Amino acid sequence: MAYRKTALVHAKGQAKKEAIIAATIDMIARVGADKVTTNDVAERAGISAGSLYSYFPDKTEMIATATSLVLAQHLAAMQISKPISGPHLLAEALFALYARFEQPRLVLAMFDSPLYCEGIRDELAGLLRRGADMSPKDRKAATVVILGILRAVYAAFGAGKRPAETAIAFSLRSMGISNAQIDRLIA
Repeated sequence: MAYRKTALVHAKGQAKKEAIIAATIDMIARVGADKVTTNDVAERAGISAGSLYSYFPDKTEMIATATSLVLAQHLAAMQISKPISGPHLLAEALFALYARFEQPRLVLAMFDSPLYCEGIRDELAGLLRRGADMSPKDRKAATVVILGILRAVYAAFGAGKRPAETAIAFSLRSMGISNAQIDRLIA
C-alpha cells in the first residue's frame, strides 16, 4: 500500500514552506540577497538546514520564490480601482507601490532581481497604456526610466514619504509632466 500524505501532514509541510519563504524574505531584507545563506534561513525558520532541500532544490530557487512573492504583493498594491486616468493613475500606483517599501535592503535586493524588475516594468507599462497616450516604444522607454529613477532615489534616501515623493516627482517629470501638475498630484 502506497503512503499518502494526510491533510495534517500536508498542512504542516505547507506551513514549513511558508516559514522558509518568510525567513528568506527577512534575511534578504537584513543582509541582501547575495549574502543569504541556507543555514541562516533554516535557523530563522526554526528547521534544520537539510530539511530546506525537501521544499526547495537549492538556494537560488528559494530566493526566486521569495522574490516572486514580494513581486506579487507589490503588484497587488499597485492595482488602482479608482476611475482615474492620465498622470493621476501612474502617480496613485507609484504611491501605492512606495507605501510597501519599508525595508531598504529588501527593496534594493528586489531591484537587483531581473524577475522583480520585469514584473514591475510590465505593470508600469500597463498603467501607461491605460493612462497616457504613448507609443509602445515610448512606454517601454518610460518604464525603464521610471524603474531606474525609483531605484536610484530609493538607494540614495531609503524608506519614507519624502523619498517616495521625490522618486515619483522625478519619474513623472521624466515623462514630460509639468511641475504644476506634479505638485497637485503629490499634494
